[in-house]
Amino acid sequence: PKGRVTLQAGQNAGWQRISIKDSGVGIAPKDQVRLFERFHRPDRHGRLHEKGYGLGLAIAKSIVEQHDGRISVESRLGVGSTFTIELPIDRKRAENSQAATPLDRGVA
Repeated sequence: PKGRVTLQAGQNAGWQRISIKDSGVGIAPKDQVRLFERFHRPDRHGRLHEKGYGLGLAIAKSIVEQHDGRISVESRLGVGSTFTIELPIDRKRAENSQAATPLDRGVA
């Protein structure tokens, strides 16, 4: 209730970056490691009867990777989560900037 979702997008060094940030409950570090695996469903404070099969983020990761992109999450319990998708828009520029990962380049 009364949560917020914020979207940001920008381009830098041949990459398109899209970030989705929420003010939700957050995701425990132990669950973040496996979050993009098929059928993984994080324990949501004992809520075992939530709908879903744990496929959504695995499918999102597959689609992003099929486009030579990356997807990641940063999250803190009680604060919220930020999911970031990065896709190459100019393959030559993206390949030349591979020394640093797209997340390290400060794309807004």
